Amino acid sequence: MSIKLDRGNVFDKPGNWYKGNLHLHTTKSDGKTDPDTALRWHKDNDYDFVCFGDHWHVTEPRDPEGKILVIPGCEIDTWTDGTIGNTHIMCVGVDGIKGDFRPRNRAGVRELWDWATRISDYRWIAHPYWSTQSAESLKSYPGLKAIEVFNGLFDTTLAMGDGEYPWHMLLNEGVRIDALAVDDAHGGAESMGKGWIMVKAMECTRPAIIAALHAGDFYATRGPGIASVEFTDKSLIVRTTPAKRIIVRTNQFFGGVWTARGGEGDSIVSAEAKIDLNEMNHIRIVVEDHQGRKAWSNPFYFTDTKLQPKRRIEVAGEPRPQPWG
Repeated sequence: MSIKLDRGNVFDKPGNWYKGNLHLHTTKSDGKTDPDTALRWHKDNDYDFVCFGDHWHVTEPRDPEGKILVIPGCEIDTWTDGTIGNTHIMCVGVDGIKGDFRPRNRAGVRELWDWATRISDYRWIAHPYWSTQSAESLKSYPGLKAIEVFNGLFDTTLAMGDGEYPWHMLLNEGVRIDALAVDDAHGGAESMGKGWIMVKAMECTRPAIIAALHAGDFYATRGPGIASVEFTDKSLIVRTTPAKRIIVRTNQFFGGVWTARGGEGDSIVSAEAKIDLNEMNHIRIVVEDHQGRKAWSNPFYFTDTKLQPKRRIEVAGEPRPQPWG
């Protein structure tokens, strides 16, 4: 009898793995690469889908060969109200908007989130470290399902691309939230390929990818792969591509680290972690390779956790209004 999971195990679900980048910029906003060139780079580098995140502009180039899926999207942004920092929201699956649509007056944070909810199929808070977003501020967005655990632009330019700490704090408080890795490319090819997600879906279509995002059926990565995750009655067994470290994180300080032994270049490809339902309500995996690049699974939630009280803070998604007019 294996441990029961509240939303299942993506590694056991049917379907295929698809590679996608859901946040990059072009000359349509503040990027240096034109949309067709950026699309060609992703197609040449084995991406299955992409979503452009030009600021207040829906960019949707077409692949004449039909080999890569382009999901229309955009990034909308504002300074936070009365606090240090700012709010940038990446919106995926945006219809009914043509050209630039930045409003004349600066939007408030809640107004910005309402707009994002109205215009998109799926949305998240971008680069929380650079945006100075605390766990407390992130809890203020109703229906928020994800943040960026890694942002390539701010990792490269300011060493502020890591969003794991606020993610960990939210999960520790019982907030159910997933995480994506993106490159947020603004330059040429040198700025691309820094981070992406691997999505499990039956087909590489917009409805299937969006549904998988909502279900959390993906993992984020800078390069390492997570091959399988198996749950027994008392443990988790994870298998990965060759790694320097496999890290298991859960609420508070529980979990562990498995490190390759021996000389430089020695690797591990599996780890087994004990699970105690008296201490744990979720678990997730981090894989680190010898170049320091990481992969992050989304959380696995335990149905039969013995923690009292059971922490489950999850704001129901709001009905999507009509597209932006």
